[in-house]
Amino acid sequence: MKLLHDFVLLEPEKNDSTESGILLLYEPYKNVGTILEIGTNTNLDDENIKIGDKIIYENYSGSKITIDNKEYILVHCKDIIAKINF
Repeated sequence: MKLLHDFVLLEPEKNDSTESGILLLYEPYKNVGTILEIGTNTNLDDENIKIGDKIIYENYSGSKITIDNKEYILVHCKDIIAKINF
């Protein structure tokens, strides 16, 4: 897949359980994802954000899409709030 414009394809991080192992049945996704693909017209190079980085994105942003029975999120690069460093 080749993204156009300022879109970024994310694999959302699952939020299935707490640290103590309690299974959560609500809010399956946080606003955290891993970048899988970057569009052709983004300014993310200036921000040192690249494929494979884990990021935080705005609430209620993006579009959920399904490819081969797996959910992804498409967001505009302006909706990326922060890069998570380990």
